[in-house]
Amino acid sequence: MPASAKDFQYLQKPKLDTGNCALVDLFSAMDTSLEGLSDSEAADRLAALGVNEPARKKKRTLLINLVAKILNPLVIVLLIISGFSFYFGEKISATLVVLMAIASVVLSFVQELRV
Repeated sequence: MPASAKDFQYLQKPKLDTGNCALVDLFSAMDTSLEGLSDSEAADRLAALGVNEPARKKKRTLLINLVAKILNPLVIVLLIISGFSFYFGEKISATLVVLMAIASVVLSFVQELRV
């Protein structure tokens, strides 16, 4: 009969201060020894607890990813600067700043897609 997670005593014990605990106490708390787990104990823990892998991040949709890039503080500052440039009649400067903001969004979006 396969073991379940609640069958392992070390999961129910209070948390140890592993940095200040004696090695013998640590092994005892984790139900192991200096030689490690036996093959059967390792197989039981693997069946009950699963593989020891880091959690994976949820993938964001392309639209949410694009909106996140647009809401980047640098892009917002560039768009504000562009707005002021348009207001003061500097249309060429404003257009260049908008193009810089667009380039920043597109480059970071494409770069993140490739990863």
